[in-house]
Amino acid sequence: MYRKILQFPNKFLRKKTNLVEDFPGVQNIVKDLIDTCNVEMAIGLAANQIGYDKSIFVINKSKSGIDDSIEGCDLNPNFIVVCNPKMEYGKEEESWEEECLSLSGVSGKVTRKSEVKLNYVDHKGQSKSIDAKWPLAGVLQHEYDHLNGITYNFRMSRYPAQRLLKKLNKIRNPSGGKK
Repeated sequence: MYRKILQFPNKFLRKKTNLVEDFPGVQNIVKDLIDTCNVEMAIGLAANQIGYDKSIFVINKSKSGIDDSIEGCDLNPNFIVVCNPKMEYGKEEESWEEECLSLSGVSGKVTRKSEVKLNYVDHKGQSKSIDAKWPLAGVLQHEYDHLNGITYNFRMSRYPAQRLLKKLNKIRNPSGGKK
């Protein structure tokens, strides 16, 4: 089922999520994540963005550059489901313009590691890992940050982040609060 995306500065987005322990119990969360991701035509989506306090995110394989050797989930083979991830970071960095459904209408320049290794458990409790290079590495870091209560504006330097939030406020309140 489609779920409304929580918008920054919702406090729920700033909380670290809880580990998944009951894998059969998260199937509806996974379905909601995939449905919402499809409706929004997004690359990925974290559970806390739609109001679930679980360490889960989904990634659309075709939009993120995940190759076909990585099996999609049985609920929708176009998606991988990542639960309880742990990330190892490479040394090299890349900068790029990021967007987020929780900061809709704006984008900002973020520097991320160009290679990562993601160890995780799928929605059935099976251990998996992905060795990712750029740009998939950036996508995985973005979603991983969500589970730790970090939106990309906190990865930006101070003044660009302030300008981004000012622009976001202008988009959300075009009259400046005046009636």
